[in-house]
Amino acid sequence: MTLDRDRMIHQALHGFFLALNAKDVARLRETFTPECPMYIPSSDLVYKDARDMLEHLVDFTKSFATIDFHDFTLVPDPEGKRLAATFTVTLIDDEGDVTEMRNANFFEFEDDHRISQVLIIATQPLDKGFQVGRS
Repeated sequence: MTLDRDRMIHQALHGFFLALNAKDVARLRETFTPECPMYIPSSDLVYKDARDMLEHLVDFTKSFATIDFHDFTLVPDPEGKRLAATFTVTLIDDEGDVTEMRNANFFEFEDDHRISQVLIIATQPLDKGFQVGRS
């Protein structure tokens, strides 16, 4: 089955990035398959399934006063059931410390347009907000 490119973009943009900006954990829960792992090789981080990943994402949203994913380029591959995204993320913690990165994410999708795997290529090692839920 070939997926719908607009639905893939909507799911990645609204179900992941903008849900994180809004700290909308309920929306995040709807976005992933139960088995969905998240990999961040630059920081040697693995979240083995959606439960662990969501535990991490809840902690991530609490670790930063401001989360701002922006400046997106989204390239869907409906036949391959995957989408590549480049973006800028600005993170501001409660002390006012700012981290800004230009990163890339690679998403794989199931036929129902839920995300079944996330690979994050980060331009800096990640620590704060990334330890909870890791395998």
